[in-house]
Amino acid sequence: MKPWLAILIFAPLTSAANDLVNERLSASAAAREAHWGIDCSATLVALRSASAHNAEIEDTLTKCRFIHQPPGAAEVENCPDFRAILSAYRANNAETLQHVLQSSQHCPGTQPENERDHD
Repeated sequence: MKPWLAILIFAPLTSAANDLVNERLSASAAAREAHWGIDCSATLVALRSASAHNAEIEDTLTKCRFIHQPPGAAEVENCPDFRAILSAYRANNAETLQHVLQSSQHCPGTQPENERDHD
């Protein structure tokens, strides 16, 4: 194959691929959770009652962190703070984890259904 022919064939592909690298999906967090088949709020509830480290919970927390606090996003206050939750969970730091989980109970939309009516 002639070198100039290869350039003509592959040049459009490389520019298109480079454009896609910086694209973000415009889907809502709820749509992304549905796509991954996870429920971040339910995971927080399960985490409060979990007695042992669980690989499935860690995997879900990793996805929740990515959905709600994507890499490269500005460091802003998020509620719940999935970065802090995942960090404490991975470090097996029960005290910090309980503190962050306690704080997450005051986030809008994270109270269990049966507790919402009492506020």
